[in-house]
Amino acid sequence: MKIYLLRHGKVNIVNGDFFRSHLSLEGEVEVIKLMNSGVFDKPNIMFCSNFNRAVDTAKFFAENFELPLFIEKNVSEWKLQSLNHPNFPEEERKGWEDKSLVVPGGESINYVQERCVNFIKSISKEDYENILIVTHGVTAELICSYFTKRESSLETLRLSKHLDHAILEVDDGDIKVIKDIISS
Repeated sequence: MKIYLLRHGKVNIVNGDFFRSHLSLEGEVEVIKLMNSGVFDKPNIMFCSNFNRAVDTAKFFAENFELPLFIEKNVSEWKLQSLNHPNFPEEERKGWEDKSLVVPGGESINYVQERCVNFIKSISKEDYENILIVTHGVTAELICSYFTKRESSLETLRLSKHLDHAILEVDDGDIKVIKDIISS
């Protein structure tokens, strides 16, 4: 089984509202280009975060592959982002420096990693050949760092760009990263 993790496309952020932001026109063009590139094997099932930018990205793939799209909050962005917090950069920095610190939104980085990894482990037990998950830079970074046993950091996260992807391979219950999000 292969699990593809795809970071959403470029967004159009209006009035600093990250949670309700949709793809920009440039983002839509880039998604269509990636979708037509053949990078992804046809998935048997698709999941995406509940943030608009992930849903918008995933809808292109769902339509192209003629698959239903399942919204999965376990792969959604760190809840701090949904608040449009006025001190977001400071809260983000503190949360990454102390990954057990619960920041506004009620989640620590460690918690976000745990919820995402638990979801990956649960779907890895299913009988699918290919799974596509449209998610975010934070969640893809935390999933990849967990399975590669490398340290995640805000600096590493910043290496990821829109539409970067990772590939996980599941073989007899063993989950390996065969393409890390930071090497896209």
